[in-house]
Amino acid sequence: MQLLNRQIGAVNFKPLDNRFQEIYQASRTFLSANAGLPPLVNYVRRTLKETDSRKVLPLISRDLESISAGELQLGKTQMRTNKLEDGVKTFKKLLRLLMLNAVSSQREVEEAKNIISIAAQYALAMSIELHRRSLTGGSTDLASFSDDIKKRSLELSAYFTVPELEPAHVTLALFSAMNFANKNKQFSSALSFANALIEKGTNAKFKDNARKIKSVCERNPTDIIDIEFDQFGEFDICAASYTPIYGGEPSTACPYDGSKYHSKYKGTPPPGTGNMSNPQGGYPPQGYPAQGETEHLETAQYDQSQQPGFDGQAPQPPQPVGGKKKRAYAGQAFEFGAGANAATAGQQPPLTAFPGATQPAQYGIYPQQPAYGDQGPPALPGQPGYGQAPYGPTGVGYQPPEASYPAPGANTMMGGGVSGVTQQFSQMGMGGGQQAQQPQAAPGVQQRLNPLIPTDLTAHPFNVAELDMPPPPIILPPNASVTPSPDANCPPKYAFDWDTAQQKSIDRWQRPELNYAVCEFIAPQEYMVRPPQPLVYLFLFDVSYASVTSGLLATSARCILESLDRIPNADRRTRLGFMAVDSSLHYFSIPRDGSGSGESRMLVVSDLDEPFLPTPEDLLVNLAECKENIETFLSKLQSMFQNTQNGGSCMGSALRAGHKLISPVGGKITVLTAVLPNMGYGKLEVREDKKILGTSKESSLLQTANGFYKSFAVECSKNQVSIDMFLFSSQYQDVASLSNLPRYTGGQTYFYPAWNAARTEDAIKFATEFSDYLSSEIGLEAVLRVRATTGLRMSTFYGNFFNRSSDLCAFPAFPRDQAYVVEVAIDETITKAFVCMQAAVLHTTCNGERRIRVMTLSLPTTQNLADVYASADQQAIVAYFSHKAVERALGSGLDAARDALQAKIVELLQTYKKELAGGNMGGGGLQFPQNLRGLPVLFLGLMKNLGLRKSAQIPSDLRSAALCLLSTLPLPLMMQYIYPRLYSLHDMPDNAGIPDANTGDIALPPPCNLSSERLVPYGLYLIDDGQTQFLWVGRDAVPALIQDVFGVADKTMLKQGKATLPVIENEFNERVRAVVEKSRDHRAKGVGSIVVPPLYIIREDGEPSLRLWALTLLVEDRADQGVSLGQWMGVLREKVSG
Repeated sequence: MQLLNRQIGAVNFKPLDNRFQEIYQASRTFLSANAGLPPLVNYVRRTLKETDSRKVLPLISRDLESISAGELQLGKTQMRTNKLEDGVKTFKKLLRLLMLNAVSSQREVEEAKNIISIAAQYALAMSIELHRRSLTGGSTDLASFSDDIKKRSLELSAYFTVPELEPAHVTLALFSAMNFANKNKQFSSALSFANALIEKGTNAKFKDNARKIKSVCERNPTDIIDIEFDQFGEFDICAASYTPIYGGEPSTACPYDGSKYHSKYKGTPPPGTGNMSNPQGGYPPQGYPAQGETEHLETAQYDQSQQPGFDGQAPQPPQPVGGKKKRAYAGQAFEFGAGANAATAGQQPPLTAFPGATQPAQYGIYPQQPAYGDQGPPALPGQPGYGQAPYGPTGVGYQPPEASYPAPGANTMMGGGVSGVTQQFSQMGMGGGQQAQQPQAAPGVQQRLNPLIPTDLTAHPFNVAELDMPPPPIILPPNASVTPSPDANCPPKYAFDWDTAQQKSIDRWQRPELNYAVCEFIAPQEYMVRPPQPLVYLFLFDVSYASVTSGLLATSARCILESLDRIPNADRRTRLGFMAVDSSLHYFSIPRDGSGSGESRMLVVSDLDEPFLPTPEDLLVNLAECKENIETFLSKLQSMFQNTQNGGSCMGSALRAGHKLISPVGGKITVLTAVLPNMGYGKLEVREDKKILGTSKESSLLQTANGFYKSFAVECSKNQVSIDMFLFSSQYQDVASLSNLPRYTGGQTYFYPAWNAARTEDAIKFATEFSDYLSSEIGLEAVLRVRATTGLRMSTFYGNFFNRSSDLCAFPAFPRDQAYVVEVAIDETITKAFVCMQAAVLHTTCNGERRIRVMTLSLPTTQNLADVYASADQQAIVAYFSHKAVERALGSGLDAARDALQAKIVELLQTYKKELAGGNMGGGGLQFPQNLRGLPVLFLGLMKNLGLRKSAQIPSDLRSAALCLLSTLPLPLMMQYIYPRLYSLHDMPDNAGIPDANTGDIALPPPCNLSSERLVPYGLYLIDDGQTQFLWVGRDAVPALIQDVFGVADKTMLKQGKATLPVIENEFNERVRAVVEKSRDHRAKGVGSIVVPPLYIIREDGEPSLRLWALTLLVEDRADQGVSLGQWMGVLREKVSG
């Protein structure tokens, strides 16, 4: 008590009675002794391992974590729901709790100070508003009150916006002050609040309302009453008199919570704490309104039809407060590794041991671990650790990750906190399901469960035993009639289901949406603003000298000609258009079949500043009506430009003209180009500089060089025009700028570096991929909206589309080979056992049918942090952070992206160590539950990927193309792109490469670790990252192996580089070719990618550049400027232990 008196001037400790008793009870236990003897007292310590009695500390109940997750969040919720009186009580209780608390580090000291300051600011804001309401009896109309009450009420309404609150609550205060001022004809004040709300508000509807009020107030920006409020000045609010304290004015502050007071209140006890303290800048006698003063007051000063949560805006992490208020309201933005997740940095869960999920019998050449496949022995009760030995060069630490990731839908056990979930709800990502936890796992903290979390809304049709059971019997209440009439007099909960369309009763258990997670519905007329869009393709051919000489023009024209029958055209409405581009625009008018000579006309436009359509009627033709003439045109296209010497490209102007041509209908523009746009709109310069590669300036090469490409893409998205880019240049092509076109229009960037049709492998690869591209059935004019249970909000969306509003994503075309990530924010405390999320995609099929695809997902909730770790999907986590890393790389640079990834994996490990492992890591090792043990090596693979790797040898075009892949690849392909597959072919099992007798599927060899230690000198290996394949031939490979696989007598006769395996009549050659083809078969992985990886043959003692290229895919080795797996694990151990 003397300490409290010295520190904060406490003089009356009666309000702390309950707190003293709570601490006393929590810090000791009593054991009954013999009859007649007093019980034995055992003092509970919070320093369990301390042996020095002078350093032993008693247990303090209600630590910072529980207070932050309890009273602090409760108080903010009460602020948001207009329960201001309860909120004031909650924050006063919080201040009393923190008067008696214990901290063990400087970080906790700063956190406690921050919470105290936040509580004081919120209590001040709510007290100001309550005092204003008490003056007018809850009325918002001041016409009947005296001038003094009018002036004071208007001032208090303005002062309500001054305390340092979170952005969502500042929005609430501004909205309340704006409406109050406007209603009472304080138009100048209302205008200033409207401007602040428009600039810094977090609620779209409130901002729209502010714009309307602004337009009205600007006509007469005057106040009928002058109030003491300087909207541009710097001042604080006196917590006693609720009046401004301007800079330079004498004042004092409470030594406990930092509240400011006029100097006349120095030494006055604050009423909010029951006269506990007599601080240097104490509270006055008036303080907060008494309970009776507010019982009759208004319930809300803002729109009750809109939940005061402001469209589910998430409360931001606690921000430092207490400085002078500046009228420019501070905005906040969630960044990678910051924002809501920053509140949990360095906080971790209790140790538990988890049974594993099924996996292949071995990982590479490692024997099967007890934690995988078989359940294995659980950890001993009370012992931190798992049933298998740790892995690492020092004999302790991290266990090896699986080379084969958990299969989708793995039948794994659920944690104890989610044991009641049925099978269809057991998986929310595409990786393994939730893992079980051991009973000794200590519960987590609610605060750990409320950061922004990545959720992958990927689902598939399901059928559950519970839903197949017959419906329960209907028990009618007394006196209810039994009649088939829908107007029966029984309550609605007993009524049967009635199909109004077919006028008959239906069985709800047969409804598709109750049996399958993914359903499609035919959209009614209400979902159409125009007739369904037909499939439209407009091809932009580059006919420059580089394109013609490389064979691009001839190859692409031939591919389209041979694929006309494969283009979706079931409704016979598909339309095609063709344009050619060099230094001019070449339009092609194709007549209908059977009309005139059937010859196509070429119309040339040289005006690049204002491109126009010479004959807009017949430039976009119906495929069914003009097919023969289209075939004739495509067969002659190459000959029209075969002698060109024109090296120019006005692709930007061509895109504008193409947009003008198809924007009335919408459709897809397919660009095939081999040169950098160097004329007209969107002109680009060669900016590649090898001197800045690998430096901090390299990030400038990854950003667009011309704003045209983003603004034009947004314009295309509004008109349902999608753009796909096929880039073939052997020189710099500025992929970073051109890729903006697909990024915002739902398209894709396909990059073919150094492509030439004279190379058979190049021609076959492009022809195969382009033919599959043309035959793809895609969605048109689509929009995506994701909804969820109250308390959850879709915070951020990642992928190739245009975010039209906070929860609506626009896709002019919806491709089949891309993935999207939705970031979900938890805005409110979740009390339900399950939460539901539903994604709806409204789209038009290629056949002209308007449909709604609905994907529904139900997930269990838990208060136990162990359950969160046990059910986390490492593949979904990596996919989420790959999108975040790409965003950070494009915005802040590659170094920032890599640092953020490292910080995040360290944070996850530290959290696990502190909260679930009890701080004991067994000699400095690293531990994760089985379902997350691949996470460190996957993060390493992501950081060493071509798109993010630190290197001075990677051209910016290759890096930009890799970043495009990291932000669009479907999950199975992304995992392979981050951690490639390594197969040993010279000693593969007898069943590898041979079709299964029952299914016909080709069996692949077991994958090996991505380390050069696995490469024996006499071996033959396949390295495959999903985009490129390498066939590695050891330097001591025996001649018989070379002869069987390649058909040459000696390895020195091998053709190195891009090649095709020869067909040789022997079993081993057939098996090797089967493994290569199976590995590149993306359809077998459940994705619709059109990519066919090229095959490179590499000799270990051959071309150095090819050899080094292949070795960069061995993630576990040290290469270029990257670290090895052993070094990476050492870095993590050091940071986690430190």
